[in-house]
Amino acid sequence: MSAPSAQKPWSVASRPWAPWVVPFAVWLLGLIPQQISPAATVWAYPLRTIVVGVLLIFWRRTYADLRPNWHGSGVLAGLAVLLLWIGLDPVDQIFRTALRSFGLLAGDGAGAWTPQELRNRSEAGFWTWAVFRIFGSSVVVAVIEELFWRGFLMRWIINADFRKVPLGAFTWKSFLVTALLFGFEHDRVVAGFAAGVVYGALLCWRKNLFLCILAHGLTNFLLGLWVLQYGDWQFW
Repeated sequence: MSAPSAQKPWSVASRPWAPWVVPFAVWLLGLIPQQISPAATVWAYPLRTIVVGVLLIFWRRTYADLRPNWHGSGVLAGLAVLLLWIGLDPVDQIFRTALRSFGLLAGDGAGAWTPQELRNRSEAGFWTWAVFRIFGSSVVVAVIEELFWRGFLMRWIINADFRKVPLGAFTWKSFLVTALLFGFEHDRVVAGFAAGVVYGALLCWRKNLFLCILAHGLTNFLLGLWVLQYGDWQFW
C-alpha cells in the first residue's frame, strides 16, 4: 500500500484560514507604496486589484458555500451604510482632529495626492484608473473584506477552528470586536464602525455572507459614483 501523499504547504487542508485571510493581507501590503508616495496610487491600486483578484479566482472553490442571495435587505443595508458614510463625515473629522491632538494621528492630509492631479494630466488615464478604482472597491474589496472580517474573524473569535462556527453565529464579543476593528481599518473610524455594525447585523440576521458582499459592494459602488459626480476625493 502506498503511503499517503503529503499535504501541499499552502493547501486549504493544511491552512484552512488562507483563502479567507491571505487576499485581505495582500491587499493591505499593497498599501505600502501608497503610504510611501501617495502618487503611487496611480499604478498601485490597479496592480493590487489584479493580484488579489487572481487570488480570489485561485481559491474560488473554497467559497462554494457562499450561496447567492438577492434579498432586498442587502440593498437596504448597502444604501444605509452609504448614507452613514457620507453623513458621519463631520463626526469623523472631529474624531481625527482629536486623535491628532493626542499625537495618535500624523498630519492633516493637506497636500495629499488626489485623482484630480491625474485627470489634469490625462483624461484617458484618469478614467482608466477610475474604472479600476470602482471595480476594485465594489467587487474585490467588498469580497475580501467580508471574507476576512465577517467570514473569518467574526467566527474565529468564537472558536479558533472557525469552520465549526456557522456563518452569522452571534456573540457580543465577536460582533463588537469585529465592528470596532473594521472601523479602525478605515480612516473614517466612526463611519467604519457603523458600517461594521450594519454588515454584521445583516449577517447575523440572514446567515448569508453573500448578502454582506452585495451590501458592501453596493455601498462602495454608489460612493464611487458620488465621488465622480461631485469630485469629493476625500472619500477615495
